[in-house]
Amino acid sequence: MNPMRDILPAPARELDSSLFEDLGVGLCVVDAGGSVQQWNGVLEVCGVPRDVVLGHCLFDVLGPMVTGPDLLAEALAGALAGRTGLLSDEARVVFPGPFARSFRLVVRPLGDGAGLFFLPSDDPERVRAHYERILESATDGIMVIDRERRVRVFNAACGVLLGRTPAEVLRTNCVCGGVVRCHLEDGTSLADHLCPARDLFAGAATHRVEEMLATNAAGEERWIETHYSAVRDASGEVEFVVGVLRDVHERKLLEQRLAQSEKLAALGELTAGIAHEIKNPLGVILSSVEIILDESRPCEMRREAATFIGEEVRRLDNRLREFLAFARPTPAHPEPTVLNGLVRRTIKGFEAAWPDVRFELDLGVPESIVELDPDHLGQMLTNLVLNAAQAMGGRGTVRVSTRTGEANVEVGVEDDGPGVPEAMRRRIFDPFHTTKADGTGLGLSIVCQLAAAGGGAVRLVPGDLGGARFVVTLPRDFASRGRRARRSMSE
Repeated sequence: MNPMRDILPAPARELDSSLFEDLGVGLCVVDAGGSVQQWNGVLEVCGVPRDVVLGHCLFDVLGPMVTGPDLLAEALAGALAGRTGLLSDEARVVFPGPFARSFRLVVRPLGDGAGLFFLPSDDPERVRAHYERILESATDGIMVIDRERRVRVFNAACGVLLGRTPAEVLRTNCVCGGVVRCHLEDGTSLADHLCPARDLFAGAATHRVEEMLATNAAGEERWIETHYSAVRDASGEVEFVVGVLRDVHERKLLEQRLAQSEKLAALGELTAGIAHEIKNPLGVILSSVEIILDESRPCEMRREAATFIGEEVRRLDNRLREFLAFARPTPAHPEPTVLNGLVRRTIKGFEAAWPDVRFELDLGVPESIVELDPDHLGQMLTNLVLNAAQAMGGRGTVRVSTRTGEANVEVGVEDDGPGVPEAMRRRIFDPFHTTKADGTGLGLSIVCQLAAAGGGAVRLVPGDLGGARFVVTLPRDFASRGRRARRSMSE
């Protein structure tokens, strides 16, 4: 009689594998036909998933991973007959991969089948050597930080990047801030309050990817990209943080040179636009001055020339204001604003100037108060309404709408004009891009700049009137969301 058969209930000969997993012992249970019925987590970690092996023949699963398969077959047959045995070292299972695991086997009868217990037989130094070879072959820096922010793993690529040898860092029990010495462009250190690793230890749920400057041991600054992720213990607490550091210094320098080139190109385009806009009025002014200075001309003609000079000076002043608004945008200054009141005041100023344009208002909650820059929004609305009125040739319908959500507000301007041709839509917000004979092409570009300064955006969307519809989206609470936009405008 086999006592195990009496103790274990049939037909469910299931074992609680948690104890074996805690001990690092692999467990496989097979039925009388040799098919796998259980396969615990220790064996899954070795690279063989449970759902791939359940129901399959044990020898098909293990295959070439077994050394001494005949000995294993003999031991399995004995277990199914009620015998127990520890296989000799000639019968082992070696799971392949970068972290190859070697196990000795104990085979015991279990109910109507048999249990195979995989006892780790790895040489710890050999396993350690596997880890070290993988770490040292990585081209990115890899370091592991504990809860006290001490560096516990520091590979050779980290040493090259930061100018510190791994042996020195690990021997002196350094904290990560003293090794990486990371900071922002303005010199703000990330070691105290802005450290991504600190956030993960504090309970942040997501992995962090950051670009920052690091000062190496020689005092040189280099741009690095860091990927931080948390390693949690059995209770779910963050035990370590793994940081992957990549040298992106050359890429950042290239990006900065490209950005500078784009700024210079924009400056050249701006200069050419200014020259073009000034040239024609100056010609009119010069001709008018010559007429005024010619005393033989009739007085009426000389007065008319003086009128031309005044008109062209005003035109130049308006153009220069547009250029300055584009080239030197002012930072946003948010304040509590009654959104619909601002819209009504702006539209009222257009009604007298454009008598043949019918203005429709489709306004949301009248009393809605939002935190934004009223001057910026007024200028955006003015540019969009003027653009719509001009696109219709001064005759048609312009609809202005507002919508207020929990996080954002939307202001839309729509017309029933010819709309924007498909070929032009990709460049509609580019500076100096215009189809108007007397336009500068800066109106929509300025709207785009001001929307970005307020932490929002402007886009061209389908409308109901058949023409063009532009929608400006801004955050309701600009104070907390607009700082990044203000920084980007000042760069």
